[in-house]
This record gives sequence, structure tokens and C-alpha cells, in this order.
Amino acid sequence: MNSNRHEGIIQVLKTLQRENAGIEAAALVSPDGLILESMLPPGVGEERISAMSAALLAIAEKAAQESRRGRVRELYISGDEGYVVLLNVGVKAILTVIASEKARLGYILLDSRKAAEEIELLL
Repeated sequence: MNSNRHEGIIQVLKTLQRENAGIEAAALVSPDGLILESMLPPGVGEERISAMSAALLAIAEKAAQESRRGRVRELYISGDEGYVVLLNVGVKAILTVIASEKARLGYILLDSRKAAEEIELLL
């Protein structure tokens, strides 16, 4: 990835976190589970997050195909301590967003969709 793309994507991830206080971390992952860029806190394993993101979205894709729902745009997990949101960024990447339990899901989705669109233009 060239330097301009790298800086642009990092800026989008930083803006996403800065403008939505509930978002604790964000990463851009390849469809095969490799980390492309990340804004993850210390102690969060990039490799684990990237591999799980790709696997979850692949399973969601299979479920969508089987139920004739088309291509998956996004997937979110609601847990006791917050959310994990996965968004397809075209066919080239997955945006993974981790948010606190106090975050408002609607705003997370809105801001994450905007970030995914911006990143897609950079890729």
C-alpha cells in the first residue's frame, strides 16, 4: 500500500474514533484475514481480530447466500460489554469497529458506513 493511501486510511480511522466517543478501536482487514491498517488499543491482538473478522464475514456471506439475501453489507455483534461491527469495504477489505456498551448503535453504524465509503475511495 502506498504512503498516501496508508495515511489517508489512518486519517479516516482516527476521525472515526475521534468523532464517535463510543468507538474504542477500528481496523481495516483483508478478506483473507490480514491486517491492513489498525487503530487498536494495546493488548488487542491484531492477528486475532483480523482473522476473526474475515471468518465472521465469510460465514455471514454463506448465510446470506443460502437465504437469498444478496451480498452482506454489514454485520454487527451486540455483547454485554459492547459491539463489534463489520462492514464490507467493496470487495477489497473489511472495516472492523469495536465500541463500548454505552455507545449508540445507530451512530456507530452511521459513522462506520461513512468511513467505509471513504476508505473504499482510497483503495
